[in-house]
Amino acid sequence: MFNWSRKFNIEISDVEIFDFLTELNGFESTQWFITKNGGKNKKDVLAYIFNNMPEDIQLIAIKGKKRNCYIDKESVVTYSKTEDIESLTVVRGEFYEIKIKLKNGTKYVLGAFPHKADALHKESMKAFRTEYKEASKKAQVKNVMYYVTFFVVCVLVGWLIGEITISNGYNGVKHIIIAQQLKSLVENEENAEYLDIVLEPYDKADLKLEEDYITVKHGNIKMNIPENLYIDSELNSEDSVTYTNGLTKNSMKDVTIEYVPYDFSGFGSDDEDKKENQAYYEIISPIIEKEFGFPVTNMYQYEKAIWAADFDNINYWNYKESVIYNMLANVKLGMAPGDCQHVYDIKTDTYSGFVLEVGPTPIGIYLISLWIYPSSNPDMQYTVQVFSNDIDEAYKIINSVEFVTE
Repeated sequence: MFNWSRKFNIEISDVEIFDFLTELNGFESTQWFITKNGGKNKKDVLAYIFNNMPEDIQLIAIKGKKRNCYIDKESVVTYSKTEDIESLTVVRGEFYEIKIKLKNGTKYVLGAFPHKADALHKESMKAFRTEYKEASKKAQVKNVMYYVTFFVVCVLVGWLIGEITISNGYNGVKHIIIAQQLKSLVENEENAEYLDIVLEPYDKADLKLEEDYITVKHGNIKMNIPENLYIDSELNSEDSVTYTNGLTKNSMKDVTIEYVPYDFSGFGSDDEDKKENQAYYEIISPIIEKEFGFPVTNMYQYEKAIWAADFDNINYWNYKESVIYNMLANVKLGMAPGDCQHVYDIKTDTYSGFVLEVGPTPIGIYLISLWIYPSSNPDMQYTVQVFSNDIDEAYKIINSVEFVTE
């Protein structure tokens, strides 16, 4: 059973999917992935089954109507890898992003989440990425992680509300189980590099671009970038723009501005989601405020609690604390990008947010990512990402970002 999110439960078993693909192909597929579509028709299609065959690929639409999802057999498309496809790349980050560009100009952007897949699917995705590794060298560097935040948070909301409603009576057995689960997470050496990341004061604000730059503005985001960058038409979209100097062996500079924000108010669009979201904040806020000194009434404060959580000093004897830190640990493990070195707390007159430092990669590239939450609406997240082999210059670019409303 695959749970795409709280809002949409894709109630399709492995057997049903394999039977359907066998019906289409005449053989049982071993490389298919449920994916979320980020292309232009993302509002019409919840997800696709992506079926990778030796000579072709298939996209089988999964559609959602209210809370029920179904395979749309009328919307199966098959593309020849040699005749129809101009480029197909796979980005490996906290999730996998599959980008397909057809020779007729059609583009698909599919995000597949391996941490929700079983071992077979993980191996299949790994094999698929290897197949297209040479075609996606540049894309592999772009480790985009902000989609993960929304996905992981949605999965855990219902669980936490059920576990932390202490007014229904203390359950000692459940306390022991949760405390043991948390202790196991914290003591796992593989988790240490993520859980040890604790929010730091921002100490890079003095780095400034002084010359050879231009000012650009997209939506509410205004910033300075090096004057030798140009718009990458391959990555330009209705939601974001990327400036680049191209990728060479020793030098890379990319600036991506996501000027259409993610709206986290309610974790969804209907009233039921918003009511549940509000109830969730009301439950965790007193505990978070006691632990960290601030309440939780919006996404910015919620993520601040996640990054601020220090897992070295947990009182496992406290039930509420065990539940909260168990939740924070699971979300943090899903959010933290690979090779993340620092997460900084940043605040200006118009926004609050976080600066994440990732890298360097094996080829010496750093990713500095700024998550912006406007003071006027801290449930809206804008993102600016800078890829550069010069970490100081990357911070200089980030420090030029302004959130403007006029």
